[in-house]
Amino acid sequence: MSDSTLDWFINAVAWREEVYLHYWFCTFAVLLGINIFTRKHITIQTILFLASIFFAWTSQRLHAWGSLQGGRHYFKRDYFDGDGVFVAVLWAAPWMLLALISLINLIVAAGDLLIKVKRAQLKQQKQQKDQKKND
Repeated sequence: MSDSTLDWFINAVAWREEVYLHYWFCTFAVLLGINIFTRKHITIQTILFLASIFFAWTSQRLHAWGSLQGGRHYFKRDYFDGDGVFVAVLWAAPWMLLALISLINLIVAAGDLLIKVKRAQLKQQKQQKDQKKND
């Protein structure tokens, strides 16, 4: 995104007037907190990852719906332009950030599990060697 597009976007959005944006930022903050605080729970991280990918995937359909005057019921201005910058920045990007955090947590958990399995394998091999020596 070029500087002119970013400047246009920042100046075009009525940040203080749009109540739904405040709700979305609060919801994103809660989801981010859940994502961080449940980093050791693989099942929750997997669900968050899949949900985040799904909601990011819906951004194109959300933009199409908003372009067909659906967004006018919720927002005071028409933010759904032809490029989809509004939906990309305020809908898809946060979901992709949550998905990235979940993915990193899942990779770390997989690494921890790999280390545990390898340690158990080495311990078992050592016990088998010790048994052969004693026999």
